[in-house]
Amino acid sequence: MKRATVMTAAFGLVALAATALGAAEPVPDWGIGPFEKHPQPVLSPAPDSRFLCPVLGREVRWREQNVYNPAAVVRDGKVCLLYRADDRNPSLKWGRTCRIGLAWSEDGVRFTRHPAPVVHPDNDAG
Repeated sequence: MKRATVMTAAFGLVALAATALGAAEPVPDWGIGPFEKHPQPVLSPAPDSRFLCPVLGREVRWREQNVYNPAAVVRDGKVCLLYRADDRNPSLKWGRTCRIGLAWSEDGVRFTRHPAPVVHPDNDAG
């Protein structure tokens, strides 16, 4: 095995053992944390969120099914999230269309959502 693979496996076993014993995982010198998981999701599906889909040419509930895969950044004291949201579209093999939404918060718990997706499929030639 390569040294990096052995080190990764060893660190994984140490972290697993620490978790099993109820201890917090060690944070490396270069890392940030530790983090505390909030007991409830800070974003959840919002079936009432509507958006005029340029591909379908009709209004869709773009956050109806799922809200997940957030990426966060803190800027000027606000937590900004880009997150993935799904509608329900049984006519597609996948069953949904994914779009990217934007939300922001002063405290990292209560978020305000931009009303429309900020990244979405469009009805263009590309």
